[in-house]
Amino acid sequence: MYIRRKLSVVLALVICLLSFTQAFAFGNEDSMTVDEKATALNKISLLTGTTTGFNLDGYLTRAEATTFIVKLLGKAEYVNQEKDSLRISRFPDVVQSAWYAPYVGYCSESGIIGGYPNGNFGPNDRLNEKAFLTMVLKAIGYSEFTGSEVYTKAYEAGLVTDNSYLDKTDVNSEYKRGDVVTLLYHTLSISPNGSQVSVLKTLVSSGAVKINSAISAGLLSEADKLEITEVIPQSAMTLIVKFNKEIQKLTADDVQINTFGNDSEVLNASIVKQEGNTLTVKTALQVPQKNYYFKINNVSDLDDNIKLPYVEAAFPGYIQKEILSDFFKISSIKPVSKNAINIYFTQPVNINAEDPTFYSIFDGDNEIVKGSAGTIAVKALDSQKNAVSLTLKGISLAPDKEYRIKVSGDLNSEYGVRLGEAEGDSGTFISINEDNVEFAVDKIYALNSKTIRIDFNKQVNPTLAQQIYNYSLTSQSDYQIQITKAVVAPDVSSNGKSILLTINGGLDSSQEYKLMINNLNDISRQQSITERQYSFSGKYTDSGVLSVSDIKVIDTGTLDIYFNRELDSETAAVSNNYTFIGITNAMYSSIPVKAYFDPQQPKKVRLFLGSDNQFKYKDNYRLVVQAALKDYMGNPVGTLLYASFPCNTDIKAVKPNISNAVIIAKDAVKLTFSRELSLETPNILNSNYVLEYSDGVNTIKKIPISVNYINATTMILKFDKLDFNNRYTIRFTSLKDISGMYKSSGSEFNPVQVIMGSDK
Repeated sequence: MYIRRKLSVVLALVICLLSFTQAFAFGNEDSMTVDEKATALNKISLLTGTTTGFNLDGYLTRAEATTFIVKLLGKAEYVNQEKDSLRISRFPDVVQSAWYAPYVGYCSESGIIGGYPNGNFGPNDRLNEKAFLTMVLKAIGYSEFTGSEVYTKAYEAGLVTDNSYLDKTDVNSEYKRGDVVTLLYHTLSISPNGSQVSVLKTLVSSGAVKINSAISAGLLSEADKLEITEVIPQSAMTLIVKFNKEIQKLTADDVQINTFGNDSEVLNASIVKQEGNTLTVKTALQVPQKNYYFKINNVSDLDDNIKLPYVEAAFPGYIQKEILSDFFKISSIKPVSKNAINIYFTQPVNINAEDPTFYSIFDGDNEIVKGSAGTIAVKALDSQKNAVSLTLKGISLAPDKEYRIKVSGDLNSEYGVRLGEAEGDSGTFISINEDNVEFAVDKIYALNSKTIRIDFNKQVNPTLAQQIYNYSLTSQSDYQIQITKAVVAPDVSSNGKSILLTINGGLDSSQEYKLMINNLNDISRQQSITERQYSFSGKYTDSGVLSVSDIKVIDTGTLDIYFNRELDSETAAVSNNYTFIGITNAMYSSIPVKAYFDPQQPKKVRLFLGSDNQFKYKDNYRLVVQAALKDYMGNPVGTLLYASFPCNTDIKAVKPNISNAVIIAKDAVKLTFSRELSLETPNILNSNYVLEYSDGVNTIKKIPISVNYINATTMILKFDKLDFNNRYTIRFTSLKDISGMYKSSGSEFNPVQVIMGSDK
């Protein structure tokens, strides 16, 4: 007896320490009421209540006991699925339609509970404490004990903590549902048979108890949560999956993806990289915006604290989006054929981007095309100032496969900014199953009596395209017709794929003509048309007459003139080609002091009036365009053009100022001006601009290293370096507008706040 008492003291100490640890995890179990414990068990579906409560004062019945045990085993879902077969039992007093019949059937088949000698089960009979402890012990993995050892085994296992159970012999027939709640709540916290995993976490691992339900019940903490926090479609065939914590190593096949709501529609996928809490998953080609269901099986946190049968999350199929950024990055990549790709950037580029060594193509981590003159031909697209075309030499990409293009940080934009802050950039694309079609003429037709348009299926090499000796034109009777000019069509819709020819004389709309293309290649210079003849009709519908289509008064000294056709840049910028005559005031007559033509808006001219010849609000005027003005093909108007308009604003012309200052790199600021500036001093002097910031004590000033004049309203200031954490302002000494009429002094304006460029 002494030895047993001593053993009981030791066991009591062990159980006490175990209980202390577990009670801490379960939110101080000893201080909780039975009702609070019942509520917690209800949240994890271990206890079912009614509208009147949990009947905690009711005696435990044999039928109820089977229900508790099935749920403790994590077999409730199985019993529900197999209820039709399990409800058929050997006990005549267990009616098949009874709610407890499947639970009795399962426990009977599993050897957890038996019936009476008379063959009955007695579902509504009371079950004593000893019998229920026996069932719980078996449920959590104990089998090596006799009937007389139940209480001792329950104490040793930690089911009960009162050392009086070591000497207990009575069966306790007054066992109530509240006692069951106390027992089961405590049982969840123990780790039976020397296991490191508690009963609760075993139920979580099997999926019988949802981890969020256990956290909500206070049985687990937020720190125990293991979940997918993000599924990011990085490309059409790549997902980045992030967990809230680091997880144990998964196998490539632990992932499965289905169409949301349709488990039979599978998107093939495998894990290709696992690092910390992040997975990289390769998939088959995702359908843009299609809803997918992502599931990863057999997930454990790094400490093996929580194991889950699976975690899941929904995500939409990848949508190719253009990156919009003030910083120099790749905006998008678009395949043209099996061996041609266009790359679009967030800043304009020029011929500096045509160095093939800047570009490499990867299949996964394998570099399959290393940029060189022998592997890639690169051409900056004239039609789109922010793009280049890559043509692979002797290489075709496999169709419907994901590739990655890496572009070197040595690439500079037209702004003088290095790609990705000199780190470079990369982007993915899905190759297409289209051959690189032969460079060919799509259509030749007469625009008017003096202009012929040739449309090609690809962008043309502008150098050869604009050399007139590459074309030969003859009439139906083989009479040679002189071609006086060849230009790449300036309209945006042609996208660099059209050439316009001007001829000496005129076309006869009733005749057929023959055009020989002697030597012309596409923009990649990989395909060409040589000595090929085409026939076309001289019939045209456009009169070819240049006319004014609209006039917009910006302020009393500035207005925009819009024409129906693109203009010749030289004659459009001659101010003497425009005259204004007053209608309301017949004495008014003036010639603008400046005509500004922007090649990016080839149908528009902006005119600036002298300070003594400003328009008057509500007066009417007539514009006279001189016959010397030419269209983009070099065809002069040939006669005076007239257009009347009202001055519908009383806004006065403003002096030039900085309207926006944006950081576009770690060493560059982009300035936008409120009015067009001239390309001269002081506008282009670096000493004309001062960047300022405070270090908390002193005002620090920086003068740009250089000033890059991009166009009349845009300049780039380069500095040694910029700290993105500083709040900068910028001021100027003086500015002069493009007309030379308006000059600003920096003292007239407040310094402009420099903002951080957007990066979406």
